[in-house]
Amino acid sequence: EDFDALLPALQAVRATSRAFDTALQASDAGRFAIVSSLAVSRPLAGGANYAAVKAASEAWSRAVAHGFAKAARDADEPLRAASIVFRAKALDPEALAPAVLALWDEDAASLNDRVIELG
Repeated sequence: EDFDALLPALQAVRATSRAFDTALQASDAGRFAIVSSLAVSRPLAGGANYAAVKAASEAWSRAVAHGFAKAARDADEPLRAASIVFRAKALDPEALAPAVLALWDEDAASLNDRVIELG
């Protein structure tokens, strides 16, 4: 089934965020970003499995953002790590690359928990 084939993508988001959590929070400018789909905001019957996995990945990434904010607040330190979701209709490396590079042009507090739609 489609869902079973797509599930490793969600598991990769989860495992990667957990593996790098400490390093991202310790960094002066840690960034965790995923690429999602516009299908999350308007799922269609034929793509429900895909949209469900992407929505779950977004939920996980937004929980990572909450964790970053809570850890900084609890430590009485400024937020230095951010978790961001990029949404695209179709992946376009020409649009994604500059958007990823721009993540270090803004401070973590303004980026954390943002969903950025790519052209």
